[in-house]
Amino acid sequence: MMIILNGYWTYHFATLYYYYYHFTDMMFFMTYPNWILYINILVGIFGIYLGFRLTFNKIKLKKAIKTNALMLLTGFLIAYIIPMF
Repeated sequence: MMIILNGYWTYHFATLYYYYYHFTDMMFFMTYPNWILYINILVGIFGIYLGFRLTFNKIKLKKAIKTNALMLLTGFLIAYIIPMF
């Protein structure tokens, strides 16, 4: 479940960066700066890494969930709260 969630997180921000913002003629009311997209892509990749470590029992379940939740919360705050200010 953790790998799927982080895979979707990475896919969402990677397609925004690579495809929608640079290779389409779509007009957006608001776009994320590239540094926000980079951070969220790295958060997703690290979450996938944590998911694989959890799968192979290299890390405990509680530690993996806490770390992943903290990373996704940080990514959410950076992506959706900071651009409002």
